[in-house]
Amino acid sequence: LKTLTLLTALLLTLNAYSLTEDYILYGQAEVYAQKVEAQKEKSKKEKICEKYGLSSESKDACLSSKKSLSKVESCMISAKSALSQSYCLITKHLSNALIKDCQNSTSSEQSEVACLFLAEKKRFDSSEKIITCGGLGAMEEINCLKFQR
Repeated sequence: LKTLTLLTALLLTLNAYSLTEDYILYGQAEVYAQKVEAQKEKSKKEKICEKYGLSSESKDACLSSKKSLSKVESCMISAKSALSQSYCLITKHLSNALIKDCQNSTSSEQSEVACLFLAEKKRFDSSEKIITCGGLGAMEEINCLKFQR
């Protein structure tokens, strides 16, 4: 009876150890998978920053940005200037749609930065106002965006 109890206890101990080992291996596999995914994301971000960065400063801002990949893409791809890329990357309240509209509807670098700035300060919240002011010329677009209610 002692031998049977000892064998049962040994078997339960080994079984518990193997289950624990399985969880440890599973945990390591999950950590590795997350690491691989983060590396892929970083690689995509690095490619976007290198390809679309208009200056070394905007590339650095892009690489150090904590924004999502889609937000980084929106800020970098269609921007007219390095300043607008850098400013876009530090904004907090801009949606991808507002970024795209500011980039596509404005006619100059100055009006693009002004559009991003005014959208960040919540002077307007819809794309219609941006599109309405587009194509007027740099100063006229800025005045239109600034004073439109």
